[in-house]
Amino acid sequence: MKRAPWASRWAKSDGRRALRLTESDWTRYKDWFDALADTLKSRSEQARKKHEDWRVRQEAGLKQLVEVRARAQKALDSIRRNIEQNNTRLASSSGSRADNILGWIREDEDKLADIERSLVDLDAKIRDARARLSQ
Repeated sequence: MKRAPWASRWAKSDGRRALRLTESDWTRYKDWFDALADTLKSRSEQARKKHEDWRVRQEAGLKQLVEVRARAQKALDSIRRNIEQNNTRLASSSGSRADNILGWIREDEDKLADIERSLVDLDAKIRDARARLSQ
């Protein structure tokens, strides 16, 4: 019965089979596994760096959204004050002046509605960005 070419490398020791490697084979396998480990470590570092870069961009975007929301809220408060002031002016006005003030109030109410819709959209975007970062 002919033995397999690799069979001579197997030896029995304590009832278990063990592979005997020559020093050159041992060195070759060790180098191969070291290269594989280095490749895996490198890829892991690249993935970690890529994730960290993504996280920094997401945090910057979130910060920007929060700042935009704050500016929109300030604009909303300003428009509400303008509407209150124009309602006060309207009470003491008459004629064409009252018509002008009513026009300003309508314009401000339209702006108010637009900004409120924008705030709802911004709140949703901020919520989504925080959810992505918390994962």
